[in-house]
Amino acid sequence: MIRVDLIPEKDRRPRASLFGGPGDGPAREVIVGILVAVVGFFLALHLLVGLGMLWRMADHAALRMRWSSLGTERQKVDAVLDEQAVLDGKLLAVKPLMPAKPVSWTRFLNEVSDSVPQGVWLRGFVYDKDILMIYGSAVSKTKNEMVITGDFVAALKASSMVENFFGGIAVDAIQRREGFSVPVVDFALKAQRLIQVTTEGTKGKKKKKKKSRK
Repeated sequence: MIRVDLIPEKDRRPRASLFGGPGDGPAREVIVGILVAVVGFFLALHLLVGLGMLWRMADHAALRMRWSSLGTERQKVDAVLDEQAVLDGKLLAVKPLMPAKPVSWTRFLNEVSDSVPQGVWLRGFVYDKDILMIYGSAVSKTKNEMVITGDFVAALKASSMVENFFGGIAVDAIQRREGFSVPVVDFALKAQRLIQVTTEGTKGKKKKKKKSRK
């Protein structure tokens, strides 16, 4: 390639080399470029470090919020547990006054029905304030209505339901009814509902008093 320079030689300005001539230092543009690159690198590094610190601070703040929320939830759980402990204490205090277990009235009536001898008619049941009343009548052509009533009471006493839930049964009232061709006896039976009684605090060995010898 042929280049023609029409500027006179005396007016020509020497072209600066990138690294200067022999013995000269680097050109100023090179130094400025290097400085700009170094400053940009450090700025980018500082920015990355700052972003990392911000991320760590945000993560730390999130952890603190999580811990605080866990503390609040734990306080709620502790409050519920304390309330449950109070309710359990009240239940334990009331439990001695409650029946040991509920009565299965269907099973109870079935056992009563199986215990009824021939000649006995039941007229009604009344259960009020843990007291059961059974009303009925006994009829016998052979004038042994009292014996029939006693057999009925004995059969009820042998019943597991009566024994477990009422602790037995007894005659509350009995009376002959007049004006019939056959003897009739009206009776009322009474049973007291068993109450659960705890023996805590009453257990323990009794100390025997030693007799002093004179």
